[in-house]
Parts: sequence; structure tokens; C-alpha cells
Amino acid sequence: SFAVGKMPKIKRNGVRFPEGWELIEPTLRELEGQMRE
Repeated sequence: SFAVGKMPKIKRNGVRFPEGWELIEPTLRELEGQMRE
């Protein structure tokens, strides 16, 4: 979850995400949310 919270900024900076990222992003966000609790 090292970059999950910074996604929008990273995308604006032009960083390319791995193929299929759109499919796993929701899962990563959910995991990050659980870790914060």
C-alpha cells in the first residue's frame, strides 16, 4: 500500500501502472483501509 494513498497525484505525474492495475486497485485500497484500523 506504499502508493495507494497517492494514486491521483502519481497518475497526474505520468507514472505508468502495471497492466490490470484498475482491477487490483480497489482491493489494495480495501487492504490499506483495514491496516489503518
